[in-house]
Amino acid sequence: MKRMLLPMLLACPLACSVAQAQVPKEFNACAIFTADDAAKAIGAPAEQEVVKGKPQKVVTSCSYSGTFEGKQQLANVQFRFGRTPAEAVASFKESRLEVRGKPVIINGSDAYWHSKMGQLHLVKGGTWLVITVGSFKENERQPEQARKLAELLLPKI
Repeated sequence: MKRMLLPMLLACPLACSVAQAQVPKEFNACAIFTADDAAKAIGAPAEQEVVKGKPQKVVTSCSYSGTFEGKQQLANVQFRFGRTPAEAVASFKESRLEVRGKPVIINGSDAYWHSKMGQLHLVKGGTWLVITVGSFKENERQPEQARKLAELLLPKI
């Protein structure tokens, strides 16, 4: 699974470098994106990916996996933060143009579907989410699963 996550983490170096500027001093993505949320998105019970080593004060990504209809499924959310909401939105829009993402509106928040990576990108205030749900194969992921997860997470941000 770690082989599959590496390309997702390296997907947008420019956007990541700009948007990671103001990470809170203590943040745990798994406190916002819970196993229950992942299970609802996957459609089956989900287990959190175990990270070995010393616990960190700042965790900006959380991953779960489970099996649905005999296939291994992934649910991952990455949180990115801008110094200001305007900076986060500007980086988000630049990224959308760069990857030619398909615009989506979810509960009034600006979002786009990155079809090559099978990811939903969403910005709300100074927080940018990258949501990946479904098969470990990027081309088999559908935006609807990611949209459902985004709708669960938006009220928590």
